[in-house]
Amino acid sequence: MTRINTKSKKSIIKNKFFMFPIMFLAILILICGIQSAYAYYYKEDSLPILSSLVGDFDLGDGDINIIIFKETTVDSEEFVKTYAIPAVGYSFNQNRTTCQSPSHQKVICEKDNPNVDCHYTYNEDTKDIELTSNQKVTCKFYFEKDYNNDIELYIMMQDTNGTHSHKDKMYRNVDNIPAYGFTFSEGECENGSTVELDPETGKIKVTSSQKDICYAYYDGNLQNADIIMNVYAQKVVGGEYTKINTINTSKKYKLNDEQTKCKKQDENQTLSEIKPTYSGGFIELPETTEKLICDAYLDIDSGAE
Repeated sequence: MTRINTKSKKSIIKNKFFMFPIMFLAILILICGIQSAYAYYYKEDSLPILSSLVGDFDLGDGDINIIIFKETTVDSEEFVKTYAIPAVGYSFNQNRTTCQSPSHQKVICEKDNPNVDCHYTYNEDTKDIELTSNQKVTCKFYFEKDYNNDIELYIMMQDTNGTHSHKDKMYRNVDNIPAYGFTFSEGECENGSTVELDPETGKIKVTSSQKDICYAYYDGNLQNADIIMNVYAQKVVGGEYTKINTINTSKKYKLNDEQTKCKKQDENQTLSEIKPTYSGGFIELPETTEKLICDAYLDIDSGAE
């Protein structure tokens, strides 16, 4: 039988008492680490997402992401992703709302219930959604068409990857008139109405005596253009820039003069005397005979009313 002498026994007892503080400290550090990780994802206050920005979060890179879908036609049950909550003619369908975690697990998110971990509100007047969650989440919100319009006008921008074919060209439907790089080519209506462009205001006019569905086509050949304009816009105030195809006129922007530059197509030298301007959703250049490539940067104007 093995015996432990008195000296060894006292040493073991002493080591045991020494281990207790170390174990307690290790457990305390572990608890603090878990609390810190939880606090990183937890949102104490709701995170308001402006309706004009929601489409920019569709990649799901943030802690909280919102994606907006709108119905293509009345009772079609077909929805397309859009960049903003539709201003008129649509109703929010609460029952279609779905939320999921980054691992694609379903997340229950309730409307107008601040007592649950994931909840949201929708303001009918301001067209804003506020989504709050104590974990990373992506939510999809659906808006259905309310009524059949007498006149439905679709703005079609030429795009080789588009889904709409017209006279051997491909187009895609966009929410706004293209602000640069494309010109109005023609209009077409299913029931014989006419589509015209007002050269002074740039607005589209539809003349009809009956219900009709019309298309305004915008063509562009950026490869052979005299002036190529690349436009980059912020997703959020002070955030990074993303290249865009159309300028969302419901959002207030201002031109970043420092980063906005133009250069000759066959040279790399910046032309300081030629500077784009931005107003009312359109970018303009002073008259020039040069073939240019311009990069325009738009900042979200946080001071605009």
